[in-house]
Amino acid sequence: HYVDSKVEGTLVTYAPVFTAKNTKFYQTSPDNYNIHIYTEGSVHLENCKFYCEGKSIYAHHDTAASEYSISIKDCEFSANQTVSGKAAIQLHTEYGIHGTLDIISCTATGFDTSINGGLWNELNNSTKVPTNNFVKTVDGVQQN
Repeated sequence: HYVDSKVEGTLVTYAPVFTAKNTKFYQTSPDNYNIHIYTEGSVHLENCKFYCEGKSIYAHHDTAASEYSISIKDCEFSANQTVSGKAAIQLHTEYGIHGTLDIISCTATGFDTSINGGLWNELNNSTKVPTNNFVKTVDGVQQN
């Protein structure tokens, strides 16, 4: 768990429960994310700031249909450059990950705004086809 912390580079989460509060994440490589969520379980991010080169949060698993519960509240995502097809939060479902994504009072600037305002994106990354494996809500409104 991270509280009042600073993280540089990519943080890969393998824990079944991961929490970060009042934490700043810095990523200077356009090829990497701030956080790579790689195991099923619960992730809660609150009042965090993400600084990146176009990629912030990446949820993925390459061997199993894992279930995720992701809650992101009062967070700011800021990209120094836009990466086509990438939103602040990427859910890559090609191996069957599923679950819930709850976003409350978050902002995203510098991301591909053609995809859900640049805030979130769910797709099969192998085929680039959007999927609907997650129940997604943004400020209490369910998303498709």
